[in-house]
Amino acid sequence: MKKVLLFIAASTFAMAGMSQQIQRVNRSQVEKLPQLMRKAQVETGVTGKLAMRKTKATNIYYTTPAGTFWGDFDPVDGGGFYHSTLIVPPYTDLTFTNRSTKADTWTLNGNAVDAEDVVDGNYVTFSYRQYGSYATYGPTVGDVKNDYTFGELNWIEKRGYMTTAWVKGLIRTDSLTGLWPSDPRYAVEYQGSWYSPVNSWGALDSDNLYGTGNLVGDDYSYKAAGVLQYFAKPISPLFITSAYVDGVTPLATTAVIPEGKQLRMVLARLKQVTEDGETYTTYDLDNVIATMYCNAGDTIGFSENDAAGTRNGKELKSGTLVFQVPGEEDEIGNIVPQNIVVDEPFAMLILGLEQDGVDVGFQGLDIPEEDVNCREARLLVLLDNGSLGGFGYNSPMSLNFCFYGMFDKVATVEEVPMYNFEVDELDYNVVSVPVDGGTAEDWGNMTYGATGSPLTSDEEGLTGYPGLPVMTNVGWFDDENEVTNYDVIDLPDWIENYSVYDGMYDEAGGLNIVMFKAQALPEGVSERRATVRVVGQEVTMDGQVKYSAESLPITIIQTRAAYDGIQNTVAERRADNTIFSLSGQKIGNAYKGVILQNGKKFVRK
Repeated sequence: MKKVLLFIAASTFAMAGMSQQIQRVNRSQVEKLPQLMRKAQVETGVTGKLAMRKTKATNIYYTTPAGTFWGDFDPVDGGGFYHSTLIVPPYTDLTFTNRSTKADTWTLNGNAVDAEDVVDGNYVTFSYRQYGSYATYGPTVGDVKNDYTFGELNWIEKRGYMTTAWVKGLIRTDSLTGLWPSDPRYAVEYQGSWYSPVNSWGALDSDNLYGTGNLVGDDYSYKAAGVLQYFAKPISPLFITSAYVDGVTPLATTAVIPEGKQLRMVLARLKQVTEDGETYTTYDLDNVIATMYCNAGDTIGFSENDAAGTRNGKELKSGTLVFQVPGEEDEIGNIVPQNIVVDEPFAMLILGLEQDGVDVGFQGLDIPEEDVNCREARLLVLLDNGSLGGFGYNSPMSLNFCFYGMFDKVATVEEVPMYNFEVDELDYNVVSVPVDGGTAEDWGNMTYGATGSPLTSDEEGLTGYPGLPVMTNVGWFDDENEVTNYDVIDLPDWIENYSVYDGMYDEAGGLNIVMFKAQALPEGVSERRATVRVVGQEVTMDGQVKYSAESLPITIIQTRAAYDGIQNTVAERRADNTIFSLSGQKIGNAYKGVILQNGKKFVRK
């Protein structure tokens, strides 16, 4: 089954006390601020090293969970938030590590919380679970005099554009959105004024920070060839559809990438290298996860209307380069990009800047001093022997770019508490189907041992969910109700199909009830069972199938034995079980696809 991921706007559900403070805004609602341009000194560096940075002035700060990303204005729909926002997976435990030896008081949304773990002898961590598609304020750590919450240095607030009462950071889940390695909302103070953290003026003879040009010194001259940045293992599998890189070019430039040329964005695995007795981590271009391309036509903007000011007397224009993995042609001849799933540490390299005619400068984002999870970007140059050398600036900066993707997630009952009266001994990822087969439309499947379900009541004759409760990051069905974003795999032959009742919480994601239609248990067979999984988007990489999300194993059991806690009671057949297609046509039981029955939407395979 072909699946198309939903391109839906972020769904943010305000928690108590937050509804008047968190606002989703459009880019046009925020006045464009002048960029801070400064020329930095260059020093030779070893690739893969994490720059050392001082702590905050108060000496109180914490690190955000490794493998997370930052939000900004969405590069596709233009929406965003005034706040600094940390993008995290739903249904996931998050840990913030206090790096201060004195501060030990944690609060969340103004409420005191307990610090659960102690690491390194002094540093106290705070952990909590992020549920669903909503936003909450980040935790605060402090002592009797000072405290810290990420996002408190926010350039929109510092410039007087913040309209909310609470200016600190948000933690939120999202569907497809822009994922930045560093906080684009971080405020930089320069000569008494506050600016956005964007830099574009660097040490190349073109005045570029990163991009085309030459790195020239008293006794050397190297041609810029690319940009390098390292990333920790994503906190959960990272689903990527494309990447957006902001850039500038002289006003007189006709094309940042000439026809017939292309830039590559390589996601490479890492390797250990030992040189002169020192071992360090670097990228491995012989072991590539995926490669995205940007051709002459894959740019946005870069017209005279996109003026970006002047630099060293040269007028500039700005725009964005879009990188994607080319795929196959669709029925009308358009190339459908392929998707990527990354679930390991990796390096991102943009290569091809040394090509004749390429003329673009990439920007950098100042990395907040407390964000020690973010590695700095390095300029790659061609050395005399033809290899690549890495150079870093004395002010740690990330490349100003984003992956367009999301942290997809499928969570079953064992990962998310679902029942009013859960029992530790019971395996809630076991679903019992009737011995006579039953029909999924009867809602005749019972989750093993489940009682006190908020979905059903005693009047309906049910004692638990009528199937398997599955939480998903985005909706099970797409906007047109024609294809699905999730699937059940490894189904045995004796399971004829499955149905899904979605939208229990919200169409953008939430609770789905998955029900299975089995064949009758054969005579002489006392029991059979199967293990299946719910998966997200299917991606083929290097001949291997990966998924944007994958559930824990789910056991379907069909048995004649009487198990404690298993009830095969089937609800009375509904008064009218007529099945319709989405167009309203009456259909039979053999129909496969999305159906309507009793006012509810299902998918049948």
